[in-house]
Amino acid sequence: MRKPMTIADHQASRFIVDPLRLFDCALESDGGGAVIVTSAERARDFPKRPVAILGMGQHHPHFSLMDAPSLTTLGGNKSSKLAYEMAGLSPKDMNFAEIYDCFTITTMITLEDYGFCKKGEGKDFVKNGRIEVGGELPVNTHGGLLSQAHIEGMLHVTEAVKQLRGDAVEPERQVKNAKAGIVSGHGGSLCMHATLILGAL
Repeated sequence: MRKPMTIADHQASRFIVDPLRLFDCALESDGGGAVIVTSAERARDFPKRPVAILGMGQHHPHFSLMDAPSLTTLGGNKSSKLAYEMAGLSPKDMNFAEIYDCFTITTMITLEDYGFCKKGEGKDFVKNGRIEVGGELPVNTHGGLLSQAHIEGMLHVTEAVKQLRGDAVEPERQVKNAKAGIVSGHGGSLCMHATLILGAL
């Protein structure tokens, strides 16, 4: 997306499959991104400020989406719990979230699974600017899969690194004083979920 979208723009788009409209579904894209993973000692010698992996977790709730025990929990509840425990942090410590948003609904489900709101409250949590830069929890500051590019989850990771370095591409997208952020990723037909918690050094 190259310009802001209004609710009217969204509602005017065609249905792909009810209730998902065209702008609810990420368009597969070509592209790439990369990160260097090394020890903290070696990273301090690099010209760019390093970012730490504070916590991580993964969970595989099912093999096929048809076997999923629930369509309102996608594995993020368990993977985020592992990541929070490893990092010694909680949802309230996150300054931003880069959420794998292959569909609009996966963003809300993941925010619920990650403990930012209770189950069933995701639709209200995302209202009134709460997830915009400058809001309570900026989400997908780069536009995510839906508005930047669907290059799987790599650009969520690289955006989190940029945020924690204070290097957002556009200054208006920079989360002020970002110290910790959470990144989500899905694999297969939403059959695996991975969580990273990254922190500024």
